[in-house]
Amino acid sequence: MSGNRGTNSLQELGGGITYARRYAISALLGLSVDTDTDAAGSTIKKEELQTKKARTAVTTDDALQLLVGWINKNPSRLTDIENYYILTAEQLQFIKDNVIA
Repeated sequence: MSGNRGTNSLQELGGGITYARRYAISALLGLSVDTDTDAAGSTIKKEELQTKKARTAVTTDDALQLLVGWINKNPSRLTDIENYYILTAEQLQFIKDNVIA
């Protein structure tokens, strides 16, 4: 009989292996893992679980031109551009100056 309701013995084995890995790696790296709640009583909100996409740095003039073309095809994205790309003030101004209104 399994120790956790709704799990079978293979799931329990997998959980044990996961815990062993977590604690072994944390011990090697000197990290504390004492706050693991195994999702019981978790107060994390759905919005906090959504991962943010990594922003891409625009490093060449060609990439900047492609970005201007993309925004011209998707004008609504201009307001979100800084959420997707790492831009200098000059690059952002260039984009705003070259987007077809």
